[in-house]
Formats: sequence, structure tokens, C-alpha cells
Amino acid sequence: MGIDDKTILVTGGTGFLGAAIVNKLLSINCNVNIISLPRDPIWRIDDTSKCKFFNSDLRNIKETEKTINKIKPELIFHLAGIINTEINIDAIYQVYSMNFEITKNLLLALKDYDYDLFINTGTGNEYGSNKLPFKETDRENPKSPYSASKTAATSFCEMMTNVYGNPIITVRPFLVYGPKQISRSLIPSLIYSSLEKKKISLTPCEQIRDFIYIDDVTDVYIELVNNRENVKNRGIFNIGSGIGTPILRIINLIRNKLNESNFLIGDKQAILPDSEFVCLYVNGEFEGLYLLAEKINRRLFDLDDAQNNIDSSLIFQVKYFADFREYNQDRWEQDWPNEDENIYIKDEILTELTKFVNNSDDDEFFNTETGIYTKFERLNLIDFFIYNFYILHIDFWYKNYFIIRNTNPNKFYLVPWDFDGSLGQLGWELHPSDSNQEGNIIYANRLFERLITNDDFMNECKNRWFQLRETLWTDKFILDMLSDIFNDIKEILEYEMNKWKPETVEEEPDYDWPDFVIYSTKEFDLDEYLERLFEFIPERLDFCDIYFSYD
Repeated sequence: MGIDDKTILVTGGTGFLGAAIVNKLLSINCNVNIISLPRDPIWRIDDTSKCKFFNSDLRNIKETEKTINKIKPELIFHLAGIINTEINIDAIYQVYSMNFEITKNLLLALKDYDYDLFINTGTGNEYGSNKLPFKETDRENPKSPYSASKTAATSFCEMMTNVYGNPIITVRPFLVYGPKQISRSLIPSLIYSSLEKKKISLTPCEQIRDFIYIDDVTDVYIELVNNRENVKNRGIFNIGSGIGTPILRIINLIRNKLNESNFLIGDKQAILPDSEFVCLYVNGEFEGLYLLAEKINRRLFDLDDAQNNIDSSLIFQVKYFADFREYNQDRWEQDWPNEDENIYIKDEILTELTKFVNNSDDDEFFNTETGIYTKFERLNLIDFFIYNFYILHIDFWYKNYFIIRNTNPNKFYLVPWDFDGSLGQLGWELHPSDSNQEGNIIYANRLFERLITNDDFMNECKNRWFQLRETLWTDKFILDMLSDIFNDIKEILEYEMNKWKPETVEEEPDYDWPDFVIYSTKEFDLDEYLERLFEFIPERLDFCDIYFSYD
């Protein structure tokens, strides 16, 4: 059913989605009328000469009726309104007048017209915290004045259809993105902040959202009006991709594309060093593929200035076999305060911390007022364990991590590093995906021995694991991230492996560094290692699902 001979009205036709619909309509030679306010920008519209503009305040019923009488529309795309997701009670007056009142006024102004279809634009926010996936038959559950105002508009539209038979439907787009979107929206705000080198603070970004490209949304609008006889009494239509994407994945894509490190994700222990793969050449000779990473230092974690006492901000690095059973100063390194500060606090702090971890009884260790969670960030300990357990961090637990703290009374948190012995590979050895590291952890780290043998801690780890599995650590997310990394380096990978692959020998090499990475009894096959890595990820996830399911 064609629409190029119809008189079309687009309210909010200068906004992000409204203008995209206008441009789509113009591309198929439609007669487009736009209701806007006098100061609304028109830069998003490709050819304003082909549109008729009507300046009208739809909050005023008389103005609205006068404008409708001039246009006499047959198809109405209603996108006028305001987005304001604040929960401040003062927002109620604004969003209700801009979202509910103008919808009501439009429909009342149209009451004497025999129009073909009115498409009201709602929002996926009307579902609130309902169980995923959202369905059109779900009851609305608004969680803000904005979503409540859109829910009220939707209900009014349904009433007008049910009582008066008006051909009205409501569409609920989810997170729409694309060209010409303003900077306050998530994706453009991240891009603009990157380009302008501005820091942006974010939540831990574990939320799953349905992102849909704007051209796909406009196609749905056109498809609906082309099938208006079949849909006009169908009520509500969700518009989404049907794919849940963790916000952290969007952030990582932008970080990787723009080489950006200014996103502060959650609290300070969530900061990731900026990094990129580089090919190293010395005197024209290829010396290998390296990951060039930002130094883990005070600046990265935004630590306070150093103090010459044990309350100072600090970064301590485990060099070798520091198991929290006995303090050995040679096995730790004080990275901050650095030597230039002439402040030496490592020995005093770590001596007392080691004594507490190793010698305190369970009542003292888990005391809510003076115990381990008053010294370390609780969630960090949980995440540190489940992350390193999941990646099967083999060459670890007694070394290869940092203890970091901002000025006291801030708490310690742990940051791992050196991941060459992870994801089932150490040197050229392949480790099974169902390896249980508990025994190694208990032997190598007294702190985590006490934690993972505590039922309450493990129950928290269980809950956290399945929270992350539902929101972030899906098989698809991790495999997609691995594929992105592989695609960045695949052209040079064969040269890299030819340079570093082990020498084939007949006898099994000693399991000592560096022999086990220099020699192997098996001929190296790059494709085999890559295939094993992509198999390991879902297998390890399945193993951890089982491991964290046990009571």
C-alpha cells in the first residue's frame, strides 16, 4: 500500500529519529509536513526545501487544532516530546506536558479527521525492570517520570482506539544509535569525549542493552505504514535488534577504534591501562609482536600525593613467591611512593598485613568491624578470584599482581598482570579447560586460602559469577572480543610464531624457565593453538558454571 500520494505529518521532525524518518520519506518522494518549534534546528534534514514547516506549540490545544486544520494529515508519525530520565520530582511537570499533553492534544485535534494511521512513539523504558526479554504483552513498569509520561501517552492512545476506533499504534524503540545523534547519548558522548581527550566517568557497565541502528528503525516505521490495514488495531510494536549487548563491549569497541584510555569505568580498580599491539623492528629486522601498555602507576589510578607515613597512597608489586604466610621484603617491590620521594612504607605495612592474614583466627579475620573486608575492597576480592580462576591463571597467585590503595582510610585492592600463563596455555603447554586450581591457590596464597574455604565468600562468588554471566561474560561477548583482537594481529601472527615457536626435541624438556618455552617434543602448529584457544573459552565457561553452582 503506497504512501507517496498521502499527506504526511511528522511531529518532532527535526530531532534525531524524527529527521531520519523525514529523510526516508523524502527519499521516496512523499509529501512531508513537519510541526516544530521556531528555534528547533533543521540541520539534520537533507533537503528542507521539500518539506513544509509549521511552527506550533502542541501543548496548546487551540494552536494544535489550528495547525491540524491546515495540514489535514492522512498519516501521522508522532515523535515530538522530550527525553529526560532524571528521577527528580521536578521533572514530572516538564515530561508530562511535553510527552502526555501533546499526544492527547494531537489526538483530540484529529478527532474529526478520517486519517489512515497514527504512529505514537513510545520507549523501551516503559518496561522498566521487567524480566527480559521484553514483550509487547508485558505490563508497563515505569521507573522514572519520563517513562511514566510515555506510558500514560501509550495508554491514552490505546483508549482512543478501544473506545473510538481510531487507527493508532505505538512503537517502542530501544537504544537507537547512528549519524547525527547528539553528544548526550551514550555512543556519541563516548566518541566525543575520546576525540576531545576528556575523561568520562561510567558505572561498571555490566548492563545489557538492545542497540539498534537508526536506518533499521526508520525501515520499521515505513513498513508499518505500508501495512497499515493489517497493523492499525494491533496496539504496540517493540523495535529492537533482539540482541543483548553489554555496554562494556560498546566501550571496548570505541576504546580500541580510537585508542582511548580516558573512560573511568566504575571505581578506580576498574581502570584499564591503554594498550595496543606493535611490531618491533631493530635495524630493519623484525623482533616480534609486542603489547605496548600504559605503565601501571600512580597517574593511571589517580592516586593522591605520597605521604611520609603508612597512611600514604601506595602501589606494591609482588615479584616472586609472596604467599602471605611470612613477609620477605625481597619478594615485594614498592612502586609508589617511588624512590624519588624518599618514602619507604612497604615493610611496615606488609609485615602487619601478612601477620593479620596468616595468624588471625576466623572470628578476627571475618570480623565485620575490623576484619579483612575493612582492609580490602570486598567486591574486588570476589572479582579478583573469579576472574583469575576463570582464565586459569597458572603462573600466578603467589606473584604477578599489585596491591594498590589510595590514601587511608581507602581500602586495598588487587590488580593482576602478566597473563602469558592463562586461557589454557603456559609456554607451549596446553592445559585442560576443566582444571580446578583450588589446590594451587591454597598452596600459593594464604589470603585466598582463607577466603575460598569460607562458605560466605564462596556464596558471594557464586552470585557474582552468575550475575556476570547474565550481564557481561556471555560466550558471545568473550568470543567476539577474542575475535576482535585476533583480527587486529592475524596478518603478523604467522611471522611472530615463526620467530618464537619452540625448537622440536626428542626428549621432554625440563619444566624450568626458560626451557619449557624454548623446547618442545611436538612440532608447532599455529592453527592447532588458535583452534584450541577458541574451544577453550566456552569449555571453561561451562566448567565454571558447574563449579560455581555447587553449594
